Amino acid sequence: MTRPDASIILPARGRAAQTAEQIPRLLATAGNVGWELIVVVDADADVAAALRAVVAAQRDAGRPAPRVIELPERRGYWNALSIGSQHARGRLLGNIANDVLPGLHWLSRAVRTFDRVFTDGLGVVGWNDGLLFDGHAGHLLISRALANRWYGAAAWPTFYDHLWGDVEICQRAIAEGRYVVDLRAVLYHNHPVVGRSVDAIYQYSHHREQDDERIFAQRRQLQWPTLMPSD
Repeated sequence: MTRPDASIILPARGRAAQTAEQIPRLLATAGNVGWELIVVVDADADVAAALRAVVAAQRDAGRPAPRVIELPERRGYWNALSIGSQHARGRLLGNIANDVLPGLHWLSRAVRTFDRVFTDGLGVVGWNDGLLFDGHAGHLLISRALANRWYGAAAWPTFYDHLWGDVEICQRAIAEGRYVVDLRAVLYHNHPVVGRSVDAIYQYSHHREQDDERIFAQRRQLQWPTLMPSD
């Protein structure tokens, strides 16, 4: 089996109907690129059931379907990404969420930008998510080699529950000159900050915000260790 260019991992908890509508859109709009979509269900029976129906419908129609991993207990966004990455085959890893709306060729454009800018294969491309505060992108395409160099086998900053991990990746990549945002690669982040209502999932994602911010400050002070002192 040919190794895909990119493995996109989508942790999913809550918003079962929205997630079921999102998956075919992601698959249909990625563009001409070899890739795989891995959905990690973070202990949510409703989402798992909805995704089984999506997979069956896609296969019945002869269209690509995502790979689905169901976790028996909640692990949080970054741990779910890490688990998905252990099953991924792509040279590039991407993180998205079940509140993004894809633009046309959202993935193929990001992959082409990565290959044009990072000729040594080490870098981070931020999708244009409609937010981009100070150039920061919440959804990122990172080379597996760089992810492993920074975070070991975990491939993602699993020290965080939900927030601040993307800030760390962006700041590290910017500091090393390995970061670019592709404005034409659109993954619109349908987030409360741009007017979306605050549902239970958004509320829960902030329940450890102070802890995540404290971890970020500690890790920056320690110059981004691969493992935290408590590990």
